[in-house]
Amino acid sequence: MTTALPRQARRLKKSLAEADERKRQAAYAACSVLALGALVALAHLLGVEVCPVKRLIGLPCPTCGSTRAVFLAARGDFAGAFAMQPLVSSLLLVGLPASLLCVLFVGRRRFLKALLFVARSWIFWTAAALAVAGNWAYAILNGN
Repeated sequence: MTTALPRQARRLKKSLAEADERKRQAAYAACSVLALGALVALAHLLGVEVCPVKRLIGLPCPTCGSTRAVFLAARGDFAGAFAMQPLVSSLLLVGLPASLLCVLFVGRRRFLKALLFVARSWIFWTAAALAVAGNWAYAILNGN
């Protein structure tokens, strides 16, 4: 029984170290996303075109206007955000709260299993491709 305690202590120490490493990686990822967002916002404020697709071929990419739509939604202008970028606005207004509610009421592990199941479905990918194509057509016609 004396060897079981040090073994448990080593396992606990290892799991705590792994948890610390995951937290550190999550913090790096969050900081990277925030820094990238700040650079995009700065470029947008300076009037610099940041979309490489639009710079190369002159047409907006499927996600053109996403940053502006998020800024509009953050200011409470949901109609303007939807007019700017319908797909991202829909995901922000419906997908994010729905995901959070599912995680809270269903549990993270079951929610992730359901997401993996959906992600393997051809129906999901077909619907996603159609949504992106429709959004891209809207961006081209709207002149984002």
